[in-house]
Amino acid sequence: MNSTPAAALFTMAAALTCGTAHAAAVRTGTFKVVSTIVLSANVPATAVLSASASAYFYDPVGGSHQVLGSATVKRSGNKGTVTLMLPYRWAVGQTTGTVTLALSVGASTTAAPFAEVSTAVPLPADGAATQVVLRAAL
Repeated sequence: MNSTPAAALFTMAAALTCGTAHAAAVRTGTFKVVSTIVLSANVPATAVLSASASAYFYDPVGGSHQVLGSATVKRSGNKGTVTLMLPYRWAVGQTTGTVTLALSVGASTTAAPFAEVSTAVPLPADGAATQVVLRAAL
């Protein structure tokens, strides 16, 4: 029997772990967001139109993942078109779920018309090029 005070007060504890160990999968790819925007008479012909897009994936194991992009909308008459490429590289713990894609479009005018549209798609396979068409109106 060891009678030293240190031996009597301290014993080795088992190692503690926080959560369950998981192997992360890497998902890479590109979302191609394509949009045609219908322009009302409230949008002056001289207004600069801009768009921004995002892709968001919540992984309860690996956390939140997001990618953003922006571009100028090309205008022709009462319509505008824009294509945004959103490349991503996400380390995910969960390989299923949905990605929310959102597109915001606005005009640089006094009234500042604005629109936002979104959709959800399944998390693509690694290396996928995923095209999403979102229509909007200002």
